[in-house]
Amino acid sequence: MGDKKLSDMVSEKAKNETVGDRVKIIRMGLGMYQRDFAKLLQMPQSNLSSVERNIRPLPRNALNILVKEGFSYNWIMKGIGGGKKLALLPVAENSGKAEDLSPREQRKNEILPLLDDLSMEELTILKGFILGLKKNR
Repeated sequence: MGDKKLSDMVSEKAKNETVGDRVKIIRMGLGMYQRDFAKLLQMPQSNLSSVERNIRPLPRNALNILVKEGFSYNWIMKGIGGGKKLALLPVAENSGKAEDLSPREQRKNEILPLLDDLSMEELTILKGFILGLKKNR
């Protein structure tokens, strides 16, 4: 690997993500099958598959639905800023004050920003690790 730091490699991978990759990250983070996510986005499953494989562009109406659901336009379309955290874990419904959150929700909110810089591959590995932990309880 040479002298490259992990953070540098993660940044390089993030730059190489496409709109289709980010749409897939959202879908997988929500734990949805393509057919169900396609219904949410009001598009045929075959079109969603083509978007995820970067064969078709993401339709504007589907993008609008994702933005209304709380996902960042800049992250979806340009890979800029946050957005992945929303795809991975539910955000607590609260008044926005840290003291109103349970300790569990506070811990989740501490972890979420750490996920922003991970590549799709690293997020998939992390998801597998978490599922393994849950299975071994």
